[in-house]
Amino acid sequence: VMGGGPQGFGQPDLDEAVLRLGDGARMIVLLRDPADRLLAQYRRLRLAREPEALRVAFDVFVHRGAQPVEPGTPRSVAQEAVAASRYLDPVRRLLTSLGDDLLRVVHYETLTTSWAWVSEFERFLGFEAGDLPRITPFPSSTVVARSPMARNLARRVAHSRARRLVPIGVRRDIRRLDLHWPAEPHERPGLLDARELLLRETEEVADLLGELPPWATLQRVVRVY
Repeated sequence: VMGGGPQGFGQPDLDEAVLRLGDGARMIVLLRDPADRLLAQYRRLRLAREPEALRVAFDVFVHRGAQPVEPGTPRSVAQEAVAASRYLDPVRRLLTSLGDDLLRVVHYETLTTSWAWVSEFERFLGFEAGDLPRITPFPSSTVVARSPMARNLARRVAHSRARRLVPIGVRRDIRRLDLHWPAEPHERPGLLDARELLLRETEEVADLLGELPPWATLQRVVRVY
């Protein structure tokens, strides 16, 4: 299961690595709203005191990240962040190499709103119905012991519960990194800029997958002055 933007699922030769694993290997790619992903990375950079993010507003960060890279020079932090929200090329390459039999591309937002995806994952991965756990806030010992995947999911739930013990000031900063933490008023112009910047790629990814991502309609926001 790969996420983390193209830095994760866009690694060179990743498709060949999956093929070398044999007939039982399958790959699942998680795509998140690219504009939200970019905003989350900007917030992480600010918490890490990265100067290029710390000294500028989000809309300026997006503008700088959209600039072409000069020949012979490395990407700036902002350019790296914007590049990580461009899904089209790595998704196209993986679909071409692996096809529908070995690859599923899933939208992260779908996983957080419905359990319907679990049955599809069970069929795709060759599991029996009911093998993948339907995690509850307090997973039972039978679920935890069922499989390595179940244990890993349970650990993530436990980590989420443990975060409640973090001091309030630190927890507030952690929550800013969450997927559903809304944009602050001063961040909204930059979020609109990011959606406009990534509109074409969003539409082409939708064409490749044959379905409209949950966040695609947000990309069509028209700014009103």
